Amino acid sequence: MYSENVLNVLLRLLIAFIHDRTQMVWRGYMYAALLFVVAFVQSMMLHQYFHRCMVVGMRIRSALVAAVYKKVGWFITYFL
Repeated sequence: MYSENVLNVLLRLLIAFIHDRTQMVWRGYMYAALLFVVAFVQSMMLHQYFHRCMVVGMRIRSALVAAVYKKVGWFITYFL
């Protein structure tokens, strides 16, 4: 995922900021805020992805169960 690369770059920039005392303080706050925002967006996107996968899986499962019950119902009415 691209967000993992962005997180790695932001973390590298934050570590470089900590080691370099000549940089302005607002950059550290900016790196920390961006780190939080990117992690939050990544979490929301993964949650949406897992939710959609779960919905698709449940639809497939219910379609298979309905098909099996329909087939079994046909066999029962045919042979009885």
